[in-house]
This record gives sequence, C-alpha cells and structure tokens, in this order.
Amino acid sequence: MQISGQTDILVPPAHAIEALQSRAHLERFLLGTSGLKETGPGQYSFAIQRRLAVITLNLPGTLSVTETAPGRVCHFEAKAAHLIGGSAQLALDMTFDATPRGTHLTWIGTLDSSGLARQVLREKESRIGDVVAQIMAEFKMRVQTEARLAAIVVKPANRG
Repeated sequence: MQISGQTDILVPPAHAIEALQSRAHLERFLLGTSGLKETGPGQYSFAIQRRLAVITLNLPGTLSVTETAPGRVCHFEAKAAHLIGGSAQLALDMTFDATPRGTHLTWIGTLDSSGLARQVLREKESRIGDVVAQIMAEFKMRVQTEARLAAIVVKPANRG
C-alpha cells in the first residue's frame, strides 16, 4: 500500500530532522507500542500488543531512522512480526526542504504486511493514509510548540 503526503512546519529543516530522530517523538510515531529501547545510533526495538478475540499477540519490532541525504532526507522504517500474527513493515522517505517560513515536509513510502496483520490492515486500508497524516500533523504541532518555547521559530520574510 502506498502512503504519501506533505505539510509545512514553521521550524528550520535541521530542527525538524533533529526532532524526528528524538526518542520522545519516535514513541509518538509508533502508536500502541511499549518499551522503545535504543539498540544503536538511530536504531530501536519495541513491542506492540494487540488483543484479537481471546488471543493477545505480542509483536516484537525494530525501528530505524537514517539520514540518507544529511540535512534533507530521512528514511524511517518500522517492522514488526509474529509467528502467528504475521508481519507489517512501514517504510517512509521523508524530505525536509527549506522554505522562507521553515520546512516543507513530504513523505512517500509503503506499508506492507502478511498473515493476520495483512487481514487487519486490509480492513483499515482506506484510513491508513489519514492515520499517517494525523501522526505527521501531531508531529508538526509538537515540533512547532517546542520551537516556540525555545524561541527558534523561523520568522516570515519581511513583506513590504
């Protein structure tokens, strides 16, 4: 399944990328996860718990955030798998372009799944893009709020 979108963030690209790579923000990207643990630079492990009828599935997963073009492009990848529950993998390339007002963020990627995870995601397929867009909107609001508190918001160019 293809996923794409875009938004503008009122902070410089370097600040947005730094925020994306922070553990606090990464935990918000992975809804319903617990125990995000750093396993290396930009590498994490986590667990997702889902209850399906009388079965509780504990899906271990990995997450990586890599700057593929320093200061401009990050690759975000999350994978979770279970012997019974199947697997899911989200891969997004996120581009942070400088604008006079801050950053234009675009993302494009895929969500692939197998087994029971595929069945569950297929039922929600029409909403997946909206869920990712909502996560990005929340990321934008948190980053802008933090920037305001730290007084690093990019000021609009003087018009006139």
